[in-house]
Amino acid sequence: MKVLFKILSFCLTLCLIFTLFACNDDSSSSSSSERESESSIEGGMTATPSYTYAITFFEPNDMFTDRDKNASYDLGATVITLNGNSIECESSDVSIASGQITISAGGDYIIRGNGENCSIVVNASSSDKVCLVLDGASISTDSFASIFVKKAKKVFIIAKGECSLTSVGEFVDRDIGSAEAVIYSKEDITLQGDGTLTVSTEHGNGIESKGNLKITSLSLSVNASSHALCAKDSIRTLNSKLDLTAGKDGIHAQSGATDNGFIYCEGGEITVTSGLDAFDATGAISIDNV
Repeated sequence: MKVLFKILSFCLTLCLIFTLFACNDDSSSSSSSERESESSIEGGMTATPSYTYAITFFEPNDMFTDRDKNASYDLGATVITLNGNSIECESSDVSIASGQITISAGGDYIIRGNGENCSIVVNASSSDKVCLVLDGASISTDSFASIFVKKAKKVFIIAKGECSLTSVGEFVDRDIGSAEAVIYSKEDITLQGDGTLTVSTEHGNGIESKGNLKITSLSLSVNASSHALCAKDSIRTLNSKLDLTAGKDGIHAQSGATDNGFIYCEGGEITVTSGLDAFDATGAISIDNV
């Protein structure tokens, strides 16, 4: 069934329904009672935990850090210039081989231009924070993620101007690992910025994180054959305009851990057209003032 789910003013009702089912690594427990819960709402939104856990309430101030809310970066940062199949960068922290741009150290990196059949790989240390600034950049990748985060402490992706990321062809494994999304991260990622970002693929997910996926103050459009947004720990959005088209779920959070697998949306506007559920989570679904 194709679901068209447009959220404009759900506010308090959904918050009261779904925040009852949350267990969250950033929040504190408000009750010691335990229960098994299943909740659903007409329109394709579901929360179906299959485990027993203590009831916990989301604390909005704990959902996002100050850095998550502030899309700032060093204007004198390292610049990576894309021109079709040609890639230029003078930093020793950036290596380029066969269309693969590998960033090996923390810091800010500004990506400009249009790249064809190239991908950005973040492979830094577990203590490094990396910020990728898409300055009107457009990247098209064949059979792999346009942005692949293999290792870092956290990665921020900032969109300035009109930016686009596209993966064509079925996803295949590479020697650095496998990816099933246009933006694929093994770490926590935050997408932000005053620009627009368009993500599209005919195979796999649009954006996927094995940690927390946060989207703040961003205009984002995703068109994916599988899930539009997908994460293991949580998906959190703040004051963002999301236009999601998915062959499966629009927003999908799935985890076997009792304190993860939740969705939190605050402010902004969300439009979802999906083949399955608009929202689907193994934990809580909380929507406030959207």
